[in-house]
Amino acid sequence: AQGISVILCVIYIYLKTKILIPDKRHFNVGKELYKELLGQGLSMGLMMAIVSSGTVILQTTINGLGYLTIAGHTAARKLNSFCMMPIVAMSQSVSTFVSQNKGANQGERIRKSIYYSVMLTSNLIAIEKTCRRVSIRQVSTSLTIQRYNFNPRPCGVHKNDNYIIP
Repeated sequence: AQGISVILCVIYIYLKTKILIPDKRHFNVGKELYKELLGQGLSMGLMMAIVSSGTVILQTTINGLGYLTIAGHTAARKLNSFCMMPIVAMSQSVSTFVSQNKGANQGERIRKSIYYSVMLTSNLIAIEKTCRRVSIRQVSTSLTIQRYNFNPRPCGVHKNDNYIIP
């Protein structure tokens, strides 16, 4: 079905909207643009390679600490990634906005967008850190209460039954 749709779309473009068919001149953009794109691409690729390598090293180390540590680390990483979603979304949207405005030579809009994104992201980070502190206090209080109540099942993951962290 998708293949037929592609064929019909190409036929429609060829018959009705010839302006959408690229010419050779559309691919000639100049060496300066290629240099800039290559520089940005290599730096971003190197950054991602370093981050990914660090993640592999960290995960290898954590895997040697046992299944409870792995479960705790996995839960913490999921919570952290959930908390970081708004900040990542902001950075991606600002990156697209800045790219479009750089192409349109709108320097003032670029400066404003970066200023507002830094302000909003700073507030999001402050909220996230506050929530993290409150969560840590609640977890430590919960652990303390369970310990002092002589709970026969301390907080944690048990291998042989369905008891998961409350």
